[in-house]
Amino acid sequence: MKILQKLYTAAAITSLAAAVSFTAPSAGRQAPFIDKYWVYESSTVVPAVDLDMDGKPDNSISVLLEECQEDDARMFKGSGKIVEDYGKNKCGDDEVSSEETGDWTYNAATRQLSTKDYNTDEPEILTLREISASRMVLVRVFRSNKGEHTITAVYKTR
Repeated sequence: MKILQKLYTAAAITSLAAAVSFTAPSAGRQAPFIDKYWVYESSTVVPAVDLDMDGKPDNSISVLLEECQEDDARMFKGSGKIVEDYGKNKCGDDEVSSEETGDWTYNAATRQLSTKDYNTDEPEILTLREISASRMVLVRVFRSNKGEHTITAVYKTR
């Protein structure tokens, strides 16, 4: 799985449900993060929770990453499509270089990004906390049997 998909998988364990109205991207209203490749840099999980099911609380989603996924990048196209670039470090001989993996919408008023990967049933809701030309911070809140957790993930442009 790719990094954002891993983040979503961790959140899906908690079965977070959200009903929010989103506006699709358009030529007149551009989201500040589109048409750039974003690579995972770091994250925090507060309070820590056992994401990799090894019996120990994790304070970062990086425990879910395989080494071959560390150079993977995600692009949010202006068309509303998500494209994954799997980088130079391939996870298998049959892994493609890049592919379209889902759809996204963004609500600028609430700063909420909704992504719907083709291999998931529910969209994931993230809040854009910070954005610059080369750095993006996304926040995801989810509930586990230990309570509510906040994942703050930092991405950089490639």
